[in-house]
Amino acid sequence: MIRFGTSLLAFGAMSMLAGCGSDTPTAQTPTVTSTITAAPSSTQSTSPDPAGQGGGTATDTVTPAADPAPATPDCATPDVTADIGRIAGPLRSIPDAYWVRGESGGTRCPGLSWVSLDTDGATASSPMQLLIYHNGYFQGTGIKCNAGYQTVLSSTPNSIQVRYRYLQGDDISARPSGSATVTFRWNGSAVVMDGALPYGVTLGQC
Repeated sequence: MIRFGTSLLAFGAMSMLAGCGSDTPTAQTPTVTSTITAAPSSTQSTSPDPAGQGGGTATDTVTPAADPAPATPDCATPDVTADIGRIAGPLRSIPDAYWVRGESGGTRCPGLSWVSLDTDGATASSPMQLLIYHNGYFQGTGIKCNAGYQTVLSSTPNSIQVRYRYLQGDDISARPSGSATVTFRWNGSAVVMDGALPYGVTLGQC
């Protein structure tokens, strides 16, 4: 009995000494576990699942670049009256003779167009001429000299086909039997003539 009481007294004394060691109790920090769930990425992968292990294929939406706007061809409005004044008159022997605008056609823009010229008060054999334009810009005359019996047969944006008749033998002026056809063609930088005209058309003047 004495030993049991002594042990109780000793245990109580030790408890009092432990409680008097510090005026401020020691705080214990609790352990907190947080779980963070990442938000799905807004950028989708374009790589498929090569092993075929599931998950499908994620694709991005790609907007292709727009095609450039087509170039607008440089196009002018012909000033036929001014261009007529830049070429020689129809008849050298008659200074007062002048050109009269005739038929016209072709593709003004883009491409070749044309205007035929007749002699004022013309007869069947009177001189004629052809003004040629590319995109509306004056390129000059079909041939350098004036020639009669000129007829435009057809035209495309890149070519103009013209027939010239001429007198042969006992032909009368109203019914020439000779005929030659040439083509005025745009070669990318200028108008060139495909074909040749006989002396009966040019009379050696061009």
